[in-house]
Amino acid sequence: MIVTLTEDDIGGLLGNTFSIVVQYWNIFRPETQQRAVDMIEYLLRTCNDLIQSGISTVPSLGSIPALSNFESELGRLRDQVDVRHQYEAFGARCQHENVTVVEQALSELVPFLQDNQTFLHISAVSEQPDAVIGELARSILDACVRFNDSRPEIASLSAQCLGLIGCLDPNRVEAVREKKDILVRDNFERADEATEFVVFFLQEILVKAFLSATDPKAQGFLAYVIQELLKFCAFDTGITLRSRLDGNTNANVRRWLAIPLSVRNTLTPFLNSRYSLKVNILKPESTYPIFPSERSHGAWLRAFVLDLLGKAVGENAEMIFPVCVRVIRAQDISIANFLLPFIALNVIVGGTDQQRRDIGGELLAVLDHQLLDDTHVRRESLKHSSEVNHTTRPKQLHTKECLDCFPSS
Repeated sequence: MIVTLTEDDIGGLLGNTFSIVVQYWNIFRPETQQRAVDMIEYLLRTCNDLIQSGISTVPSLGSIPALSNFESELGRLRDQVDVRHQYEAFGARCQHENVTVVEQALSELVPFLQDNQTFLHISAVSEQPDAVIGELARSILDACVRFNDSRPEIASLSAQCLGLIGCLDPNRVEAVREKKDILVRDNFERADEATEFVVFFLQEILVKAFLSATDPKAQGFLAYVIQELLKFCAFDTGITLRSRLDGNTNANVRRWLAIPLSVRNTLTPFLNSRYSLKVNILKPESTYPIFPSERSHGAWLRAFVLDLLGKAVGENAEMIFPVCVRVIRAQDISIANFLLPFIALNVIVGGTDQQRRDIGGELLAVLDHQLLDDTHVRRESLKHSSEVNHTTRPKQLHTKECLDCFPSS
């Protein structure tokens, strides 16, 4: 495949390709190892300028004796990059969507921090600390949170990296994470508001989950949901043509062009894809309260959201939420975590009195649960579930019936 790609396409795959070779070299069959050697040799021979310009993002091959000759050449290129830019590159690699790239970056960052702490210490105590320190710390923390469930090794590596960085003065070094939010004011009744929500969901949650998915089946379900939500937004293959002809005169074109280019590149193949599902999920309604019968936070969150998705109220909501059922199980809980406040409020505002009582009772079941002699894991599960309560509870409710579902402040 590499020989058929353009240089621009190869540039975006360098980190993934080298990381996969390093991580899985020991389980490759001899013929696969030889193909990996041939591929790296081809890349170094035909894309030398590309590799040289992005050398800081190319993983080290030093752990593989059979690739030592290639690592010598890559090492000479890395020596030309100053320490600051190498730290900057590690931060970018830790923000990558692919878990293999992130794990490899953290495993290399540990020895790099041990050998290059002088830069961090001098910068941290200087009059104006370098911003790269805060950005690196933020990237490590984010990586730990994103992949904690799927790859426990990342949490351990993150802890080692943060320990080597040391305690930073929060008054002088900032590690603030940019957080984007969306407000749904009319309970998905307005088409433009519902479309804005779907675009935000695609951009901030689903595309990232798709890029980081390693299971082909899970990725297939994500592809199906992305395809269906693009249809809801009326994004089709003609949107790219209309963007050139109509410019900013068409509201839907403006909405499409407002999506970052990297995200649009991921979404574009799904504008004319034909994913379909042969069997629909027939899931019986859950018996409330669901908590604490589900023993982990993830299991409880998924069960709660799955039940609510089938109770969406309103034409737009009924087109958005039920299709998401396929990406709740066996997926990153960030999807369920994002959807819960929106689907819960949709059911609270537009659903039946019994549904409102069920949701209110569920949240109270979490808040009223007594820890007693529960294990550390159980305590952590309750803590996470309580935090979900905080994000789910509406700050401004639209009806008296909604208010009766929640405990008074």
